[in-house]
This record gives sequence, structure tokens and C-alpha cells, in this order.
Amino acid sequence: MEKINEDLLFVTDEKTGKKRKATQAEIRAKLPELTEKDKVPIPKIQRLTRSLPGTGKRLRSETKQLNELTKRAHCNAENFLKYADKFKLPFSIDDLTPKLDCKSLQDQVDVLVSDDYPVQALSAQFYDKDDKPYQDWEKQFEGRTEADVEKLRREGTCLVNDGLTDDQVKRYHETVQLLASKKQPVVKLNDKRHLLTSDNPRVMRYETDVGTEEDQDPILKQERCGVYHLVHAWIQQAKIKDGLYISDGLTGSGVQVTAVHNHYTRTADIFIYISAMFEKIYPETYSKYKKAFKAGKWVEEDPGVFLGRAIVYKLQIFPHFDDGDEGPAVSFPCGYYEGGKMIVPQLKAKFLYNPGAVCMFEAYRIYHAITRWTPMIMEEDDTLTPGRIGTVLFCPKHSVDILKDQEPDWGRRTDFGRELYYV
Repeated sequence: MEKINEDLLFVTDEKTGKKRKATQAEIRAKLPELTEKDKVPIPKIQRLTRSLPGTGKRLRSETKQLNELTKRAHCNAENFLKYADKFKLPFSIDDLTPKLDCKSLQDQVDVLVSDDYPVQALSAQFYDKDDKPYQDWEKQFEGRTEADVEKLRREGTCLVNDGLTDDQVKRYHETVQLLASKKQPVVKLNDKRHLLTSDNPRVMRYETDVGTEEDQDPILKQERCGVYHLVHAWIQQAKIKDGLYISDGLTGSGVQVTAVHNHYTRTADIFIYISAMFEKIYPETYSKYKKAFKAGKWVEEDPGVFLGRAIVYKLQIFPHFDDGDEGPAVSFPCGYYEGGKMIVPQLKAKFLYNPGAVCMFEAYRIYHAITRWTPMIMEEDDTLTPGRIGTVLFCPKHSVDILKDQEPDWGRRTDFGRELYYV
């Protein structure tokens, strides 16, 4: 992992003369001003990549296409459950203690980020000790590394993709950059998941050949980075009694709100696909999430079933667990970058995590992180800027607790129970 910029994170207290953590305002005061040149640009595309199945007469209507998409997702998930390697952990997930001491966590991370540590390149399922007698977890690397997969490809072995298709990944990348160009990303400067490692953590730097001669070195450019929390219903921090609210990520100027709604519309088929996969892998949780989603749904264009969508736009991701989730979350990356492996210290696991890979796990009690990634050089024909974009789908626990017994559209009709009448 990268070294933290302590000059930004800490200040000397004028009264005591001792170092303390800086506030967001104190960190912001040390940073260069953001300029027009730093803004995320509009993608250089004429139309979005098509990601729905079927272009012939058989699947003319969008309804038929979405039905076919759901069937494919169910089939892929069933094949994953049937054929992907299954490993048995020597402990129960319930026994995990997310809050490891810092030294123990760092020691485990240091081992996993090493270039010598094997990277798993095939799909896998992990079950705790109370489940069926699957393979021992110490065998999780046998025949499953990047080198093993390359050997299989050379031998002509057919490998099946369990995640998103290339077209789905490309379309999602396009829609997120469109969103970011209309609603510029913002960094929360004291978020431990995205620690400050550069002199200007509000931007991502990358090289580009665009506009250069053949014998000229690439030009260094930079682009704003940050996190979007698009959440239909959650509590304000430490204010449970105040009830549910929509997140700030869903609000803004007319242009920004339109961009958010367009993002949901343009990615609907992708999230229908992911939700259908989730339904097969976590059927009971899916039913619980769906009921809460129907009651708390605020943005009509979202097909569900997750109340929250966090988009990490071109930030490094440090070891953390997502405290406050109700159950399993789903995550996937997109973009043009190198590196960015998924590491899970408590499972001693390191996974190839290229664009299109999908992780489903209990992120609220399992530590995870992304190894350092670097943006690729932007070429003349590239329509999108480089860098890594991570997306996490989740349901906040407090939200599910409040919404699980409410009827559909309860949140919108009653302002989450604040109004005595229905609209």
C-alpha cells in the first residue's frame, strides 16, 4: 500500500504544541485550489455502448431483452454455485472480529500485497466451518493462479466468465464518467478508507499521448476524484432518532439531479443483471433487501434491490470493513488501470480483480482492500479518461430495520414517516 502523507493528515496544536489529526477544513486549506482544468471531462462518445442482449427480431422489445438478461444472470449464478471451487474456512464467519488491532491487520496486509504472494485468477466460494465439507482453504491457490490460468488458455481450455460482460463494463464506465462530468466528484478528506497519499489527494494524475508528437514524452494531466453515495434511505451519522433521509448524492442543482437520474436509467439493465445473480446466490437476503427497497425507493429509475450505491471514482482503497451494512454487499470495478487486486486479510486471499469481476461478501465484518493501482496512458483514440472506478452495492442496517415492515412507496409517500398523510 502507499505511504500516507502525514503532513496533510496531522497539524500541530497551537495551544499544546502536540500533533493531532487535522480537520477537513485544515486539510483543505493546505491543498491547491481546484481549477476548470481539473474537472472530469465529458466522454468523447456519440452513443453509449449497447449492453442488452439480442439485436435481432427475436428480442425486439426491451421487456423481452430484460427478461432474457435476467435468465442469463440466473443461469450464470447457478453455474457459479455448481462449478466454482468451494473452500471451507477453519472458523465461523460469526466468530470474525472485524476490529483487528492495527499491527495485526498491517502485518497481514504486508504479506498479501507482496508481489510474491499468489493471486487467484478463478472464481471461488468460501464457506465457514459450520457449512458442508468442502476443500480446505489452504488449497485455495492450487491450480488457480494467474500463471495457471495462462497455461490453461495456451492449452485451449475454455474458460467461462462469471461476472459482467465487456459491453456491460464499457457502458457502465461511460455512464459513470458522464455522471462525473455533470456532478464533479468530491473527496471526504478524513475518510480512513481513502487515506491521503499524495500532495493533492483531490485529483488523480495520469499521462496522455493526446496532442503529442511521436518523439514527444506523454503529457501529465490530472482529474478530480472522489466518492458518490447514492442512497435512497439512510440515517444521518449518529442521528438514528431523526429517521431516514435520502443521501446528498441524490441532490444538487437541476443539471446534477438530472445527471443522477440519467445514470440510474442508463445502468438499469446492468443492475437488473447483478440483482438477478444476487437473488440466486443469497435468496433469503435478496427477499429481505427487496422488501426494504420497495418501501424506501426514492429514485424511480433504479431497478433495485440495493438501497445504496457507492461509486469510488479513481481513489486508492485502504483496508477497511463497511460498518453499518445489513448483510452481504456486491462490488465490481471498471476503468483503464493496472494493479488493483482485491485482498481479504482474514481469508489470506488475494484475487485478480479486473474490470467485470464481481465480489459478493459480508463486507461489514470482513476486512478488504484494493492493492495500489496506476492509470494507463491515455491514447489518441481513447474516448474515456483512464483510472479505476469501484462500485459497491449495499443496504444499510438501520434502513432495513425501519423499512422491512412498511408497504411499497412508504418512504416517498410519507417522507419516511414524518407526514401523517399519504400523497
